[in-house]
Formats: sequence, structure tokens, C-alpha cells
Amino acid sequence: MNAKKELLDHIKDREVKYVRVIREISYDDKMTIEGSLDAVLLLLDFDYDSGYGGQGLEGTVWYSDGTWSDRGEYDGSERWEHRECPSLPNRLVYAPAYQELNSDDVIVGGVIRSQTPTRQ
Repeated sequence: MNAKKELLDHIKDREVKYVRVIREISYDDKMTIEGSLDAVLLLLDFDYDSGYGGQGLEGTVWYSDGTWSDRGEYDGSERWEHRECPSLPNRLVYAPAYQELNSDDVIVGGVIRSQTPTRQ
């Protein structure tokens, strides 16, 4: 698999802010390639074994829309995966502004359970 083609196929039309790729050269030696997409692509034009075995490439791509992709390995197969931060549940988005949580409070079933004794 060609690392440059694989990354470009994954990115598609997303606007990239920054890229970091870590290439395994040998068992004890890794090379980090990072910077703008154009700069990284110059050094990613190589073929590697993306099949079963150790992970030959690791990395993260940050996008302008706040999402990212990271490089994962599952059951011996490597791939890029696009990720986005999950939305807050509505009960947290619309919580009353006056309701502040202490660092050790817990929300159980939509109800705040304070773990600190109240002052009287």
C-alpha cells in the first residue's frame, strides 16, 4: 500500500490543519514526519505492508472543522479512522446556568449527587 495515496484517499476534501505520521523503520527505530499536509506528503510517497503484523504507520490528522483522523490497527489490519467529538447530551446543554458542579459531583439519572458535605 502506498502511504501517500492511502492518506489522500482518506482525507478526501477535508481541510487539513496539521499532520503527524510516525513510520516504523525497524523494531527499535521510528521516524516522525509532521507539518502541513503538503510538507508531509513529500515524505510519504513509499509503499508499506498494511496487512497483518505490526503497525507500520501511526499518526493523527487535525482538520479545520475540529474533527481529526487517527491511524489505528485492529486484528492486524491498519487504517485511518475519522473521528469527531460527541455532542453533549441535551440535559447538559440546557442545564440552568446557576447550577454549578463541584469537582467531585456526579450526575446520576439527570440528578446531581453531591459527594461533598454541604455547609450550613
